[in-house]
Amino acid sequence: MNLVPTNDRLGVGNRCYSDNQINKAVHLNTVDLTKITNPYIRIAIHLQRYLGLRREESIKFKPWQADKGDHIELQASWCKGGRSRTVPVLSVEARYWLDEAKKLVKNIDQSLISESKTYIQQRYLYDKQTRLAGIKHAHGLRHAYAQERYKILTGWDCPKCGGPTSRMLNKEQKTLDCSVRLIISQALGHGRESVTVNYLGR
Repeated sequence: MNLVPTNDRLGVGNRCYSDNQINKAVHLNTVDLTKITNPYIRIAIHLQRYLGLRREESIKFKPWQADKGDHIELQASWCKGGRSRTVPVLSVEARYWLDEAKKLVKNIDQSLISESKTYIQQRYLYDKQTRLAGIKHAHGLRHAYAQERYKILTGWDCPKCGGPTSRMLNKEQKTLDCSVRLIISQALGHGRESVTVNYLGR
């Protein structure tokens, strides 16, 4: 006897991870960055875009502690689920904004929270300024990061950017696709390749 009711019985549809036609990526050249007047927030959103950080991670980010040259180390207390991780610094843009963060934050123990604010106050200001700039869902900055990295590592666009779907890939391409998705999943702080479908499509 099954004590747990089925999805059908509860009226819950099967989970749908992605639609290749819907791309939630946010590109910074399409928003009004002049609306983001807080320098800590300006740097935080660029770290989201070029290093794939979550909102909370980018606000709590301590640049002097995290920057290890060719990679960053994210402290567990900054990350979702308390899972620390490392992310490689691969682009000129990522290096530029890390250096800008260290120029702004003089105290090596300080995060990207304005000295006069608490985390909650900074997050509220972050949400307000990103909305004013036209960023409805800042998580889309991570989508843009994942999609760019996928193209660099595979040589072709992901399905959400008009690239080939899984069915169109040959055996060697599918092997590369799988390994690249695992790399991106780990950089984003996920442990499963399947999560990348939300970012890249299938």
